Parts: sequence; C-alpha cells; structure tokens
Amino acid sequence: MNDQVSVLPPKPVVTVRPETTIRRAIALMLEKDVGAILVVDDAGKMLGIFSERDLLTRVAGLSDHPLDQSVGQFMTPRPTAVHQHDTLNYVLHKMDGGGHRHVPVLDDGRPTSVISVRDMLRHILKLCKDHS
Repeated sequence: MNDQVSVLPPKPVVTVRPETTIRRAIALMLEKDVGAILVVDDAGKMLGIFSERDLLTRVAGLSDHPLDQSVGQFMTPRPTAVHQHDTLNYVLHKMDGGGHRHVPVLDDGRPTSVISVRDMLRHILKLCKDHS
C-alpha cells in the first residue's frame, strides 16, 4: 500500500457551484453514478463535498422543501483531501480515521479526482490477485 494515489485510474470529478440546488445535486449524483460531488468556486477551487451521507444526515427529514435550497448550505466544508503523491496507505488511514467513504484528490486546491472506498477495495483485491 506504499503505491501513490496516481496508480489508481483517474475518475472524472463531478462538481457543482455552491448555489446549485439539492435537487440538481441529487440528479447529478444519480446520472453520474457517484456517491459524492465536489462543491467548487468560480476558480475551480474546492469549497466542500456533498455526499450521500450529507443527504441522509443533513437534508432528509427537513420539512421546509430542502431540495430547492442550495447545496452550499448542506455540504461538508473543507473536507479531508489528499494529493497525487500521497500513498494509498495514507489515504486509507484518512478514510478510516475520519469515517470518510470519499476523499478528494487535489492539485493546487483544485480537485482532480475522488477516491472512494470501492476504489481502494478494488486496488487491494488486485494486489492480492497479483501476489497469489
């Protein structure tokens, strides 16, 4: 697990602006089949992350039409992030320690990818298969 983040196949990043509605954010997550989207500013710098967990813990159950409110109100600001040169061991430690299922990969504050627990599991399984 001393491989760097860059060994994982890059996945396109799904981003939205903070004023995007929850309704649109959910539609994008379903359309792109992702469990989290990144919230960015005009310069493309990451402001936060909006995940399935945010939807369940911060939005579900509210009665005042939260689907028409902005994702910026419900995102997790300044989420844990990693860089291309970080090791997968470091990423796994961050995921486990913070209880995160998705960790953004940043380059100069701009998201380049998102690593999911599923990505990590696939890589570990590949390592096991290669060594058997």
